[in-house]
Amino acid sequence: MKDYKGFAKRRSLLKAFKGFDKRLRCRGFQYEVGKEYREPGASLCCKGFHACENPLDTFRYYPPTDSRYCEVEIDDNGQRNSDDSKVCGEKIKIGAEIGLGGVIKAGAQFIFEKCKGTAEDHASGTCDNAAASGESGNAAASGVRGNAAASGWSGNAAASGVRGNAAASGWSGNAAASGESGNAAASGESGNAVASETMGNASASGWSGNAAASGESGNAAASGARGNASASGWSGNAAASGTRGNAVASGTRGNAAAFGARGSATATGRDGRASAVGTQCIAVAWGEYSLAKGALGNWIVVSERGSFGDIVDVKLARVDGETIRADTWYTLRRGEIVEVAE
Repeated sequence: MKDYKGFAKRRSLLKAFKGFDKRLRCRGFQYEVGKEYREPGASLCCKGFHACENPLDTFRYYPPTDSRYCEVEIDDNGQRNSDDSKVCGEKIKIGAEIGLGGVIKAGAQFIFEKCKGTAEDHASGTCDNAAASGESGNAAASGVRGNAAASGWSGNAAASGVRGNAAASGWSGNAAASGESGNAAASGESGNAVASETMGNASASGWSGNAAASGESGNAAASGARGNASASGWSGNAAASGTRGNAVASGTRGNAAAFGARGSATATGRDGRASAVGTQCIAVAWGEYSLAKGALGNWIVVSERGSFGDIVDVKLARVDGETIRADTWYTLRRGEIVEVAE
C-alpha cells in the first residue's frame, strides 16, 4: 500500500468511517489524516482498504478503549460482509478525526437515516408508536412520548421524542433514541444502541453489540460477549459485563466498569472512575484526577498529569491484596501509587 496523490478514473466515493490503533495504524499500516492511499485488487477481508458505513460497527474492529476514529471516503467495490456494514475499496482518503463522541453522534444519525421509510413504519404524534417486524423493516417515532420497535433480521428503530424509546431485537438491528430522556436497546446478535441526548440510556445485549450514550448523564451497558459500552457525557456511566467487553467513560466524572472476564474499563475524563470487577480484567484511569480500582487478581493503570494536563507518569500494578488492596481506589501522585478514600 502507498499514499496516492490523486484518484485517477474515480468511481463514486462512499462516505464511511474507519478505526485505528492509538498511532493511527490499521493492521500495521500507518495512515495520516488528509492523505489518500491506493492498493489494486481489493477484496473484502483480504486485501485493499476497509471501512464501515455504520460508524458504530468500527467498535467491532477497534474497541473504544484505546482507539482512534476518522471519517473516510472509499471507492466502494460493492462487496459486503453479511455480519455488519464493512465495505472495501482500492482507494481511500482519510478525513477528519472525530473521536469517540463523534462516532456516537454519527452512529445515531446513521440509524435515523435508515429509519426514513414509508408512512406505515412512522409515527409522529404526541404519544404514538411505530413497529416494524419484517426482515429489514424500520420503525421511527418522533412524537413526545413515542416508541419505536423493530424485530426483523436487520431492522432499525429510532425515537426522537422527548421521552421516546427505541428497541431493535433483530440479528443486526440498530436502535437510537435522541430525545431528552429516551432509551435505546438492541438485543440482536450484533446490534447497536445509541442514546444521544441529556439523560438517555443505551443497552446492547447481543453477542458483539455496542452501546453508546453521549448525553449529559446517560448510561451505556453492553452485556454480550465482546460488546462495547461508551459514555461520553458529563457524568455518564459505561458498563461491560460480557467476556472481553470494553467500557469507556470519556466525560467528566464518568464511570466505567468491566464485570466480565478479560474485560477492560477506561476512564479518560477528568475525575473519572474505572473499575475492574470481573476476572482477568484491567482498569485504566487515564483522565486528570481519575481513579482506578480492581478485584483481587486484576490489574490497574493509573496516570499522573502535569500542570498543563500533559501525562508525566504512568504506573501498572496488580491487585495482590497486600501492596494494592482489592476494591480500593488508587491514583498516582509524585510517581507513587497512593490509596484514595471514597
